[in-house]
Amino acid sequence: MGRQVCENRFDIEACCVTMMPSRKKGESLVLPNLKLKVLIEAIRMVLEILYDERFVTFSYGWRVCMGRHTAIRYLKNSVENPSWWFSVTFDRERFDDRHVNKLCLFIEEKTKDDSLIGLIKRLFECEVVGIELGGCYLGRGFPQESGLCSILINIYFNGFDKEIQDMRLQKNQENPKFKSEQLVWMSGLFYKPVKMYVVRYLDEILVITLGLKMLTMDFKNWVLKYLEGRLDVRVDKMKTAIHSAVFENISFLDMELQAVPPSVLHPPMTEKAIRACMEEVP
Repeated sequence: MGRQVCENRFDIEACCVTMMPSRKKGESLVLPNLKLKVLIEAIRMVLEILYDERFVTFSYGWRVCMGRHTAIRYLKNSVENPSWWFSVTFDRERFDDRHVNKLCLFIEEKTKDDSLIGLIKRLFECEVVGIELGGCYLGRGFPQESGLCSILINIYFNGFDKEIQDMRLQKNQENPKFKSEQLVWMSGLFYKPVKMYVVRYLDEILVITLGLKMLTMDFKNWVLKYLEGRLDVRVDKMKTAIHSAVFENISFLDMELQAVPPSVLHPPMTEKAIRACMEEVP
């Protein structure tokens, strides 16, 4: 098998079994045999070695110690006093030839292995591997939902992640350095440093900002322009709306999230509590 792969003689089609639909409008299902499953897992392991350390810290999904619970824990522990947020919602769309070709171009930037790229293309052509954005495709237990699909999604969005990371670093450098992230009185005006948080779990993207809504709107427009222009994916603009982090819930990772205002997390002491503290002071 290894020699066949090296000599580009491995017959992927011969390792696939097509299950015909039981309904007229149903879809056929392509099943890999054991040999092809081994090859798919081997490709996943190679890509993981190549890319895992290259992925940004807010890229979650099918990575070691970077799963769903870790993403939620990051939101809980790292995001403080958010002002606005929005989640990017994609129109339901399967990866077709244009997406696969773009994905292979991204992989070519890291490795010039034509055999590896050719195998990935043939896996998509045989429909033994498939990616669908904006739907419930991942998680239904189909053979196409292998770990290879997840790492390919992360590779596809990696350039987007890098751009976001650079923008976050730039914002942090532009902000004046304060000891506290709270509202600061500066030059006769209240000033609140602008901060940006992003979490991406496969094709689910949540963006959180601290600052003016106008800045959040500008950033959202940039996100939509990049995704639709550079990555050629369709975004549902009606569902990708900006919400108040404190007063409005938002759906992410099948959960309803809402920020808790500081007054609830750290309520002011009551008069009774203040008197009790004063009485304890000698």
